[in-house]
Amino acid sequence: MRFLDIEIEDKDNLTILAQALNGKADLFITGDKELLRLKRIGDMEIVSSRAFWEKLKTQQKDEQ
Repeated sequence: MRFLDIEIEDKDNLTILAQALNGKADLFITGDKELLRLKRIGDMEIVSSRAFWEKLKTQQKDEQ
């Protein structure tokens, strides 16, 4: 598992983030305010469910 050198209080989140990065996730959706403050880790963007929904709506409009 990839080691993350990120300062966060909830160390359990490191495991989840590492799994997402190892899975080459482009997007990480969370409601965790601490993780949302990171905004991005490498190529992975960290967004709220609301921001994800807005991205989907915008993408659908662009495809029409």
